[in-house]
Formats: sequence, structure tokens, C-alpha cells
Amino acid sequence: MSRACGRLATPRAPLIVAVLLGWQSCHAAQASPPHIFLLLGDDMGVADVGFHDPGVKSPTMRALAEDGVILTDHYTFNWCAPSRAMLMTGRYYDVHIGQTGGGGEGNTNGVPLGFTLIPQALQTAGYHTYFLGKWHLGQSTFAQAPVSRGFNRSLFYFGGQEDYYNKQVGHLGCSEPIADWWEDRQPATDIEGWNTTYSLYLYNARAEQYISEHPVNTPMFFYFASQNIHDPHQVPQRFIDLYPPTAECPNVPKCACCRRRVVAAMVSALDEAVTNITGLLKERGMWDNTLFVFAGDNGGVCHDGGSNFPLRGGKFSNWEGGVRTAAFLSGGVIPPAVRGTVFTGMVSITDHAATFLELADLSPDAMGPQPGHGTIPPMDGVSYVKSILQNQSAFRRGEVFITSGTLRVGEWKLIVNNPGGRALEGTGGGWVFPSPGPLERYPNSSTGCGPSKTNPEGYHDPIDVFLCTGCTRTAPCLFHVGSDTPFGNDANESTNVATDNPDIVAKLVARLAAIEATAYTPPPAAPNTGQACALATGKYGGVIGPWQ
Repeated sequence: MSRACGRLATPRAPLIVAVLLGWQSCHAAQASPPHIFLLLGDDMGVADVGFHDPGVKSPTMRALAEDGVILTDHYTFNWCAPSRAMLMTGRYYDVHIGQTGGGGEGNTNGVPLGFTLIPQALQTAGYHTYFLGKWHLGQSTFAQAPVSRGFNRSLFYFGGQEDYYNKQVGHLGCSEPIADWWEDRQPATDIEGWNTTYSLYLYNARAEQYISEHPVNTPMFFYFASQNIHDPHQVPQRFIDLYPPTAECPNVPKCACCRRRVVAAMVSALDEAVTNITGLLKERGMWDNTLFVFAGDNGGVCHDGGSNFPLRGGKFSNWEGGVRTAAFLSGGVIPPAVRGTVFTGMVSITDHAATFLELADLSPDAMGPQPGHGTIPPMDGVSYVKSILQNQSAFRRGEVFITSGTLRVGEWKLIVNNPGGRALEGTGGGWVFPSPGPLERYPNSSTGCGPSKTNPEGYHDPIDVFLCTGCTRTAPCLFHVGSDTPFGNDANESTNVATDNPDIVAKLVARLAAIEATAYTPPPAAPNTGQACALATGKYGGVIGPWQ
């Protein structure tokens, strides 16, 4: 296939999902374990998707969600790299992983090499594995790269964000602007238009190449960690044109709702790629034996066009809007009995790894320590094959450890540390309302708590007063966030009911302490040799990459 890439291909025919067999009979008839396609949206809030906000034009993803199982209580970490580490290891970040990142700033940290990642385990079951997009799990050595951690093929960037067109990440202390763009073990600068073409177009083309070349009778694991919709917010104009200005949201400089228009357009662009990818899976006869998983990696950025409505807060906060993300399951392996349903039970981002192991007929031991490394904590993920795919309520998750100081058990959520408030840029400690006006829809950018130059008297809104004091170990907060109804009870965390439920608080505090007592100490990151810029500007031709 040519390495030239342009705009996305013309969308294929509308998605049609047809399954004739139930899960168990279908699974028994399969010649191989199911294909798994995992799509991770970056900074995609719970209301940044068409199946929660119909104003976001993403018809294929909406059809996939509505024909599959929508997950309303899907929990992640509150920012990118830890969530990705949890996804790939099946373990809680704060207590059972410890290192992530790598970014493009010359860091040597990453997911410790002693952990077996899900693609490494699936390879032992005969899977061919593919990765596209944002890695964010280490980059100082090739041992941290996707090709060394279980992926047969990969087109990706190591760090947390970059320009969608020229792939640059800034100077990073080097003498010239540096890009971040790799395929397998070398800079991907031989791809035609690599530094001028919208990145999603390049990923779409490579996805179609990988799928087209994949042997259909060999199980496939495909992890697409989409760059969309992380900043910088860039998207071809044809997608912005899907959201024309209105009287309520005119196209004027610095309007908040205009940022929303661009974010929605970026989701529409991703939806077009999903249309093409799922269409190709069906053309090749792979769809009926595919589990398609979509999830956001953390909440949306409230001050920059993201929406987590009706949830409180956003990225970098432990409010529901920061850690409860849009998610769904779809594909041909979804049993007819659970198609078109909404699952309101808890799901952790760690659960996907456990589920994939069960589908591949592997035990959790398959994700034990790598040879030559010491012990690591057992997996925290819980397979949802029985609880969701087979609709057996007895196997539902009873708790989710969200982060140190934040725990959900049943319908109750305990917070014993500052969950993040308006003073943290982008988190939005208050609520983002769905009214159409730009100020009402996006009010919580960075209002702060105390006096400032723009507000010398400080803030006296009850929300701000609460955010100044926060939740503590001596004065925990308790919210009734769970419900059998999607986003029912107090999912928007408007009322702290700790004083009314001391027994529940005591039980959750004790459970949180028990989990935190199992904390794992990861090996220290390697000393930095400081050669990142020298290799980037020399050997790698202006691209940041492994230097240790």
C-alpha cells in the first residue's frame, strides 16, 4: 500500500450489526479467540460523544454504542498517562504501578519493564497486535517502546501531545523545534506528507493497511489511542463546517462556544475514521468475531470546550467529571440478549485487560512479572465477560479504587483529599450546565478561591468556599453517585452526605486504608544520560526518541 495519505476515505456504508448466535454458542463455534479493537479517546468528556450529547455529530460511534452496551459508570484516572498504564497493565496506578509518562521532556520514567502488558500476554495466545496513536508510557529506551512491549506493528508518538499537522512538540530545551513521530523502531519521516497531513488521516490509512494485511483467521488485538480530542484543538475545516455559527453562538473571537464547536468537529473527524475502520472489518469478514471497545481516558477539559455534563468537574480532578468517562462495548461478539442496553454497574479501565485475557482463554498469570524481574502486584482488573456480556449480576464489581484518597463502593463515593477545584486550570470544580449560552455552558475555567487582582474580595459562592476547604482525612466527603438509572441519584455530587451516614463513611475509610496499605514501590527510574537533544537533532533527524 502507498505511504501517501490525504483526507479520510469516503465513509463506507452505514453500520449494520447482525448477530444470529448468543455468546456461548457463538464463542464455541469460533475457530479462534475474538478479534479485539480498542479505541481510546483522549480528553473526551462524558458529553463529548453523540450517544450522550446528540449535538455532537458522530453517527457511527453513536450507532455502535446504541447497538451494543453503553457503560455509564466507567472509571479511569484523572489524566492521560496513568489511565493508559492502568489500561495496559490491569492495575491501579496510585497503589500498584507507580511510574508512567516519559513524555517528550527527556524523562526516563515509564511503566516499569517488569510488568507484562496486555499485548504481550495476547501474543502468547496467537494474537497479532497493532498500535496507533499516543503512547505516553515511556520513551527513553527502546525497551519502553510499543514494539518492545508486545506490539507487532505501530505508528505513534511517544509523548502526551503534539501538533496534529507538523507533529512538533516544541524545543524541549533543544536548539530547534522537535517532532515526535515513529513507526516501529524508526522515525516515520519517510511517510509522504508526515509533517503536513492531519494525523488522524495518517492513522486511518495505517489502520486500513494493518487490517487489510492481517490474516483473518488469526486473532487480532488493535489498540488505537486516538490523538483526538486532546489540545492543540486542530481539525480540517470541513468538520468545523458541520457546526455552523448560530445566533446563540456566533463566530466571534475568543467565544467559549466556538471552542466547543472545534472540539465537536474533532469528534466528528474521529467518527469518520471509525466508519472506515469498522467498514473494513466487515468487508474482510472480521466484524462478527470482533469485540469493539471505546472509552475516554479521563474527563474533558471544561475551560476549553469539553463537556462532562451532568457530572461535576473535569480533567485533573477526582470529581466524577474527571474520572467517569464515556464508554461502550460493541461488535459482533456482543450477545443479542444484551444488545441495545445500558450497563449502570461499575467498570474500571483496568477491567479491559482482565476481560481480554478471559476472551483469549488466558489466566491472570499471563500478565505476571516479566522474566528476570521481581514480583509485581496481582491484577486489579475484573473481567466483565460474565457481568456484562452474559448479564450475570452476581459477578458485578463491588468497588473501584479511583486514586489515593478516592474510592467508590456500591453506590457510594468517598473522597478524603482535595478532589480538585476551580483553581486548577481545566478541572472545573463546579458544574458545566447544558444551556446554549457560552457563559452558562462553560463557566468554570479558573475562578480561584481567594482574593486575586481581578477579584480582590475573593469568592463567596458556596461552591468556591467548599473547594477552598475540600475533603480531608479528618472530614471525609461522601456522595451518593451510583444508581440503576443512568446518572441517577447524586451523580453530579451536589450534596455531601457524610454527616448523615457515619457508618458508611467508616466502612469506606477502612476499606480505602486497606487498599492503600498494599502500595507497591516501583523500581527507580534510570539515571538520565542527557542525550535526548543530541540524538533528536542528529541521528533522528529532528525527531525525539530513545536516547538511553
